[in-house]
Amino acid sequence: MKTVSARQANHEFSDLLSRVERGEEILITKRSKPVAILVPYHPPRMTPERKKAIRHALDVMTKGLSWGSVLPGFQRDEMHER
Repeated sequence: MKTVSARQANHEFSDLLSRVERGEEILITKRSKPVAILVPYHPPRMTPERKKAIRHALDVMTKGLSWGSVLPGFQRDEMHER
């Protein structure tokens, strides 16, 4: 893995991106300490857990939430009282 300083990465960013596009990983350091790694992008995997979470989120958005059970007795006008 190639290592470059943050300053060098700033000056050579376009070249570093080209290297990453070809599959290389680049470690960026600041004051000789690792701070970031530039790696090729890989879309997130669609795991069963992720599919389930997406289905649940869509279901909640479709049905909406019942505020009555969360805030019993809460009235809309009370939001504006100080």
